[in-house]
Amino acid sequence: MASADPPVPHRVRRLAFVVVVLLLVVAGLVVAAEFLARGIVADTVRDQVRAGLAVDSSTPIDVEVAGRSVLLQVLSGRLERVTAEASEVTFGDLSGDVRLRASGVPIDGEGTADEVDLAVTIPESDLLGLSKNLSGLPITEVTVERPDVRFSVEFDVLAFTLPLSVTVTPEAVDGALAFTPSSVTLGEQTFTAAELRTTFGSLAESALDTQDLCIAEFLPEALALESLEVGSADLTLRFGGSDVALSERALSTVGSCGG
Repeated sequence: MASADPPVPHRVRRLAFVVVVLLLVVAGLVVAAEFLARGIVADTVRDQVRAGLAVDSSTPIDVEVAGRSVLLQVLSGRLERVTAEASEVTFGDLSGDVRLRASGVPIDGEGTADEVDLAVTIPESDLLGLSKNLSGLPITEVTVERPDVRFSVEFDVLAFTLPLSVTVTPEAVDGALAFTPSSVTLGEQTFTAAELRTTFGSLAESALDTQDLCIAEFLPEALALESLEVGSADLTLRFGGSDVALSERALSTVGSCGG
């Protein structure tokens, strides 16, 4: 009959218990440090977004740090990927939801981020803020008719007031939103912008007198308006930049429109 294994000495069992406890303590400290680092980083990014986009202090900003351990990223001095989101951010007469993505973000806030992409989505319900840029006449409604935007006004012709709607094509031009009239519906007749001018002359100019809307002046200079997408019920403006400086001075220096 084989003999039983000798009992593990009491001292060895105690040593194993101490090692396990120490490992658990170290693991707990690492988790706590990771949690603390994540919170500090999120607060720092949130402050930078508020400064760069002039977001009101009462507006919540959701921040997510992706990639490997945040603690390791902090120790390396750079964050791999950061996403920040906020709703109803105001840009002049417009407001929309923003989503910012950045990569290679320096921890100290004084260097440059490798890439920054910003999407601003303006819902159809908020497009009435474009009124003074779309026509010289009072606008009653603005709707999205992909890939264009249509606005409605009342047009006075020879003592008669007729319903008029103008379809404009929005595009990004030199940091601004530009609106080009493409068709006009007056009563039950549809004209091109050129035909309306030919038919009604100077009377048509007030309806077709669209103006560009400068967006660049509300954002850091390093973020350029790159494109505009007309959705089913919204407009999305996309901005981007490489080697974007994140110092307080750089974030407070806004862009301008023009060539």
